[in-house]
Amino acid sequence: MESMIEVAKRVHVTLPDTVHADLEAWAEARDQKIATVAAIAIEMYLESLKSRGEVPFTPNSPKTDGDRN
Repeated sequence: MESMIEVAKRVHVTLPDTVHADLEAWAEARDQKIATVAAIAIEMYLESLKSRGEVPFTPNSPKTDGDRN
């Protein structure tokens, strides 16, 4: 059986001006694109939720220290 290659997914998100401004400032500080830091922010928040048990572990996501399985 062939292994599947993981491909990044794209989503479209509408943000309040204040959130966009914060992401823009963070992106400039890191010398990265807004989309990159937005993806990092989403990933960090989801990992935080997983560690508190608010988001269930999914088979395709890497386990974190907070995962219970």
